Order: sequence, then structure tokens, then C-alpha cells
Amino acid sequence: MVPSMSDDPLIMVLGELRNLNAKIDAQGEQLRAQGDDIRAQGEQLRALTHVVHAQGEQLRTQGEQLRAQGEQLRAQAELLHALDEKSHAQSEQLLRMRVDLSARMDRLSDGQNALRQDQETTFYVADRAIRINKEATNSIEGQLASMVRQLRALDGRVRAIEGDKAA
Repeated sequence: MVPSMSDDPLIMVLGELRNLNAKIDAQGEQLRAQGDDIRAQGEQLRALTHVVHAQGEQLRTQGEQLRAQGEQLRAQAELLHALDEKSHAQSEQLLRMRVDLSARMDRLSDGQNALRQDQETTFYVADRAIRINKEATNSIEGQLASMVRQLRALDGRVRAIEGDKAA
């Protein structure tokens, strides 16, 4: 009795190897797509970091302008005080203006410090995300390299089997 070709173990192994090869190719494509997504996210984080940095620079400039305006207001308050020394009510009002201006300057200074702290936190988070993305990309590249080695080994085994069959 002659065995049919579908019963031949080499043909069955070759079929299984082809199926396995197709699955590995599909997984490799998925991993490549994930790597591309991770790289794109890293680029987006870099872009956001640049935007945050630019906004920080704008806020610093605005803070300097506000500080200059505060200095101008302080100078005006001193001028008013010199002109109206005789009036007790007016000097109390000028004193309240000074206190108000100092409080505003303190609030502006506190706001600017808070912005600096927020910016430092944002840079830290962005740097960490970039490191995580790099680590994930390295892991995916390692997995891809491992799958390529497996494919080559399987390909060598198939060729060896086909070579034995031809001989």
C-alpha cells in the first residue's frame, strides 16, 4: 500500500512551518506597527515639550513686563506720597496702595515660581516618557531579532529536510 502525500510527515511539517512562518510574519508586522506608534508618541512628547518651553518663555517675558509695571506703580505711589505729605488720609491711602502693590508683586513672584516648578515637572515627565519609549522600542527590536533568528533556523531546517528528500 502506497501512503498518500498528505500522510507524508515532511509535507505536514512543511505545512506547519509555513503556517508558523506566516504567524511570525504577522506578529513581526504588529510589533513594527507598535514600535512606529511608540516612536510617533515620542515625537509628540518632544513637540509638546517644545510648546511648554515656549509658553514658559512667554510667561517669563510677561512676568518681567508685570514687574516693570509694578516698579512704575511703586514710583507713582512714592510721588503721590511726596506731594500730599500734609494730608493724613491721603498718606494712609498711599500706604494701602504700597501694601497692595507689594502683595501683587509677591503673588506674581509666587505665580512665576509655580510656573517654573510646573515646567520642571513637565520636562521630567517628558524625559521619563521618552526613556520609557526608548526602552519599549529596544524590547521590541530584541523580540524582532529573536523572531528573525527563529525564522532562519526554521528555514535551515526546512532546507535540510527538502535536501534529504531530494537525495
